[in-house]
Amino acid sequence: MDAHGLRFCQDTSRAAAELLRRRFGLADPADLRPRLAVDLLVAAFHCALDAWTSSPGTPTRGDLATHLRTACAALPASLSLTVAPATEP
Repeated sequence: MDAHGLRFCQDTSRAAAELLRRRFGLADPADLRPRLAVDLLVAAFHCALDAWTSSPGTPTRGDLATHLRTACAALPASLSLTVAPATEP
């Protein structure tokens, strides 16, 4: 079942990236940006889903949408995140 789910996700992501290429006139099939955009959105959804399922009580669809907006808002800063190695005590 895991392999089937992974294949489905791969096929769906590939189709979404192709749709972006066509819609925005990105003719170069080697252009990674559409696929990366799809993968970032999927990652944001996974973060939102994790936060939503960890919420107390019975979270609503509106709560999931709020978590998704929060995750998507964090995407630009995540792409420019800079870090330094932690110093050991």
